[in-house]
Parts: sequence; structure tokens; C-alpha cells
Amino acid sequence: MCSSAMTTAGLPAASASPTRAARIPGSVVYFPVDDVDGTLARAEQFGAERVLAPTNTPVSRIAVFADPDGNLVGLVGLVGR
Repeated sequence: MCSSAMTTAGLPAASASPTRAARIPGSVVYFPVDDVDGTLARAEQFGAERVLAPTNTPVSRIAVFADPDGNLVGLVGLVGR
């Protein structure tokens, strides 16, 4: 079964049109941060492209961005931190 909607961690991509990086298969390494939203905003200032907007899971808050070279980078923080 093939799906045209790109997902990350079972969640839909941030935009209706996935980025080039979002279509490349591979692994995403998640880095623990105190402020997922702030760290993502800072990465975007340096040219990162948002792939998964900050989203709450039952135990954490996550986001994914593509760096300028297309590598996917995940951010994870504990909910309530």
C-alpha cells in the first residue's frame, strides 16, 4: 500500500506539500531540548525547514526539521517542561 501523504512518527507532515527532505527515506535522530518550539525557531533562523510542527505526544513534545543539507533532525522535550 502506498500513501501520498508523508508522515513522521505517525503524524502528518507540517505542510500539504512535503519538502524534498521529507520524501527521502532514512532515520531521524531526536535530540533532547528544554524548549522544542524555541529550538525549532532558532534552527529556522539558520536555514532549517520545518517538516513536523511542534506536536504533543502522551509523554513528550516533538518537532522535526530538515537542515540546509536535507538531513532530518528531531527535537524532543518532556511535556510540561
